[in-house]
Amino acid sequence: MPENKRKQSEFEFVLSKVCKPAPDENNPNRRCLDLRGKRFSNLSGPSRRFYPTKAEAEEEFRKIWLSLRDFGRKASKVATSEDDLNDYVAAREMLRKAGMEGSLADFVRETLPKVQPGGEGFSLSKLFDRWIEAQEQKVKTQSKNEESVGDDRRLAALLPFHGEEIVERIDFRSVRETLNTICSDKSNATHDNLLTKLRGMLNYGVKEELIQVNWADKIDKRGSGVGDVGVYSVEEVRRIVEQARTKEDGKFLGVVALTLLCGIRFSAARKMTWKDLDLEREDPKAKPRFGKNERSRFWVPLEPNAVEWLKVCPTDRLVPQYSESHWRHFPRKLTEEAEVEFRKNAWRHTFASYAAKHLGMDETRRRMGHKRTSVTLENHYEEYATREASEAFFKLTPKD
Repeated sequence: MPENKRKQSEFEFVLSKVCKPAPDENNPNRRCLDLRGKRFSNLSGPSRRFYPTKAEAEEEFRKIWLSLRDFGRKASKVATSEDDLNDYVAAREMLRKAGMEGSLADFVRETLPKVQPGGEGFSLSKLFDRWIEAQEQKVKTQSKNEESVGDDRRLAALLPFHGEEIVERIDFRSVRETLNTICSDKSNATHDNLLTKLRGMLNYGVKEELIQVNWADKIDKRGSGVGDVGVYSVEEVRRIVEQARTKEDGKFLGVVALTLLCGIRFSAARKMTWKDLDLEREDPKAKPRFGKNERSRFWVPLEPNAVEWLKVCPTDRLVPQYSESHWRHFPRKLTEEAEVEFRKNAWRHTFASYAAKHLGMDETRRRMGHKRTSVTLENHYEEYATREASEAFFKLTPKD
C-alpha cells in the first residue's frame, strides 16, 4: 500500500473510533471527539470535545492528527490552541501545494539557519569553541574538573573534517564515517567516548538555542565486547597487587589498591591522600576529591580485603607525586612487570565485574559513580565474571 494511502487509512480508522454521535435536545447532528486514551495522552485541554456537525468534528480532528503526526509528544500546544492550529494547517497546506514532502518540522529545521541572525548558522568549530568555554566556566565554579575538560577537548579531532561545516547541514552519516576513520585502530570505548562528547556538545547547542537538533543521537555506539572490556582473573589480580607491593618499597600499592580493589577511577585515585580514607571506623570508607563527576566524589565503602591491602601501604604517603606522563604509562608498565597482559581500563572494570556478582548491580552502579543502571552497564560488567571467582576476588588479602 502506498505510504499516503496507508496514512489516510490509519486516519480514517482512528477517526471512526473517536468521532462519536452526541445529540442533544437542540442538535441531533452534534458530534463528540473522544480523545481519551494513550494515543492522545500528551494533549492538554478537555479529552471530550463537542462540535455542531460531523464535518466540523472531522475537520478539527484532521488538524490535531496532522500536528500529532509531525510533532508527537510536543504537539499538545499546537493541538489545543485555535490560532496556532490554524497557522500550522495553513503552513502544511502551502508545503503540500509546493510539492514538498516531509513534515513541517523538517522544513523549518532546514530553513531556519538561513534566516537566523548571522545567516548561515553555527559552524562546528564555532560551536565547539562556545561549548569548551562553557565547560571551562564550570571549572571556575567547581562543578567540573580541569581533567574532564581536557577530555572534552579531544572532540577537536573532528574539526579538520567538519569544522567549517554548518552544524544544521551536517549529514550524521558523514560524521559516523569520520568517527570510524579516526578510531579505526582504537578501542570501542574510545569511539563511544568521542560520540558521547559529540552528543553532549550538540545538546548544549540545542539548550542554548544555537542549533535546532542533535543529529548525533542517530549515530550508534560500537558497544564493548569481552576483549575490549578486559577482566583479569583472580590470580592475575594477585600478581599485579603483589608487584605493586614489592616495587620500590610498595609506594605504588595505594593507587593500585584504590583502583583495582575499590573501583575508584585511576585519575582520581592517584591524587588521593591518607586524609581521604577513614579505615578506623566500623564501615571503612574512602572519598575521592577529584572524581570525574559529582557522583564520583562521595564516600565509597571499602571491602575488608581492600582495607587489609591499604593498611600495608607506606604510612608517609598513600600515593607518590609524579608527572602526568608518568601516570599515563604506569598501569601498562606495572601490569606487564607482573607478567600479565595489559588491557586498557581493565583495573576498574575488573573490580566492577566481580562486584556486580558479589554486591549486586545497583550497589556496583553507585560505587562506580554511574547515574543509573542500564542494559549497557549490565552488559559491560555483569557478564564477565562468575560468582565463584567474585567470592575469591573479595577474599584476596596480602600474603605474610
